[in-house]
Amino acid sequence: MARPAYTDSEYESVRENLTVGALKLFSEIGPDKLSLRKLADFMGVSHTLLYRYFDSKEALFRAIRLESLKKLHEMLRNCDEQNRNENPIARIRAAAYVVQSFSTEYRKEYRFLFSTEQPDLEVNEPLLSLRHEVFDHIVAIAKEAKQQGQISIDARTWVHIVWATMHGILALNESRQLVEGRTFNKLFDSALELLLSER
Repeated sequence: MARPAYTDSEYESVRENLTVGALKLFSEIGPDKLSLRKLADFMGVSHTLLYRYFDSKEALFRAIRLESLKKLHEMLRNCDEQNRNENPIARIRAAAYVVQSFSTEYRKEYRFLFSTEQPDLEVNEPLLSLRHEVFDHIVAIAKEAKQQGQISIDARTWVHIVWATMHGILALNESRQLVEGRTFNKLFDSALELLLSER
């Protein structure tokens, strides 16, 4: 008997459920041990059915990266909603600590999202679009800070510098390279104080 065809919404619902399960399994075992067969066993579905949604391990990895970024985006959105009445610099500082929290609470996901060992973002348009959306939201807040005289350089350039500094510290901490006499938290706090000091 032929398998009943799914509607578009049913297909997306099943794929979303599988992706959430994949992210949960990924967080437990990491990318090296994750496979489509292990995900099928974990989700209690057939290996062949899984291929209807992910035609390769890399397709699965793309979905995991996107789901991880969605999680970070949701945390940032919730944070900004809670701090919407604060001044722009305070909102960006709060967002920076959300990224720090995500990098420690969801270490595998953070490392996987920003690893150098992955395809160029241009081949994953949904992920690239969400990256732009997250970044542009912070840039919009930075533009408010510039209008209020809290930063002196172009807002997008400034956000790039803040992000690059934060990511550098997070990456050094992850690789256990902070061995020069400053703890991760102290260095992160000091960097934000330097970059986000209100003028």
